[in-house]
Amino acid sequence: MTCALLPALLLTSCSSGTSTASSTASSSPSPSPATATATATATAAATPTAAPTTIKGKEGPGSALAAAVALTPAEWGDGYKSSEYAEDGRLLSYKLDASCKYQLVTPPPSLTGQMARNVYLPVAGDATKSLASANTTVAVFTTPAGALNYLTSARADTKRCPISYFQDADVANKAIHEIPFDGFTGTVDAVYAEEGQQEGDNGLMNPYIYLIATKGSVVLSSFAYGQTGQTEAQTEARARHALTVMAAKLSRQ
Repeated sequence: MTCALLPALLLTSCSSGTSTASSTASSSPSPSPATATATATATAAATPTAAPTTIKGKEGPGSALAAAVALTPAEWGDGYKSSEYAEDGRLLSYKLDASCKYQLVTPPPSLTGQMARNVYLPVAGDATKSLASANTTVAVFTTPAGALNYLTSARADTKRCPISYFQDADVANKAIHEIPFDGFTGTVDAVYAEEGQQEGDNGLMNPYIYLIATKGSVVLSSFAYGQTGQTEAQTEARARHALTVMAAKLSRQ
């Protein structure tokens, strides 16, 4: 899994795509946005009852577009709510080092905007528990080459690191591998699909799906993580839905 999308991975408490383990949910676009976002999202979802937090920082010319396209809780579907770290609009970037740990690095000059939004789906009757958590991250670059590099770096990281960690976190993303992704109806230039596992609140290794698509100079990524008996098919359906909605929103901008 890559590291640009750390916030998503953190959703579970674990780690993989645009954020950090349990306490740091952020977005990171560069070598591999999806993984970092996913990690952040997982961690943020681990504390669903906390008041949602918006993280602001240095923005760029593409920040408004990124914010307009990343999904809100309502766009995921009925019942979804903002995670503790609801959104992060900073220009952050992470990279997997030689030990397959995500490290914060200087973002590429071509990155001009980014928005990561983290959500979770509460268990019916118990808002303190999460049935599923998810993240969307939109990264805007100055050229299509910058966006494509984001996607190809994610694919290369998956081949190099079937197990990855976020900095000093003990919990790993495991069994990371690329999967086929057919039948997508959104208008995009390229798509990368990844599957892996993270340890959840239930003590089990649960499935996550991470999708990255490019359209011109824009990267769209969706990360979905399922707990409480959620299947890989259900998790992929969530990630696919989010990517479809973002592609449609981008086409209207």
